Amino acid sequence: QLYLTAFFYSNSNNLVDALLVTFTKAHKVATVTLSSHFNSPFSDR
Repeated sequence: QLYLTAFFYSNSNNLVDALLVTFTKAHKVATVTLSSHFNSPFSDR
């Protein structure tokens, strides 16, 4: 029982870590895309 709980706990932690990494990467990509998209009209002038 204890081993199963520990295994499930570490598994859920890995899942949360993967979700956080994916969210952070997506957020970085979105920020870079948005900043370049909004900066291009100003840099063209």
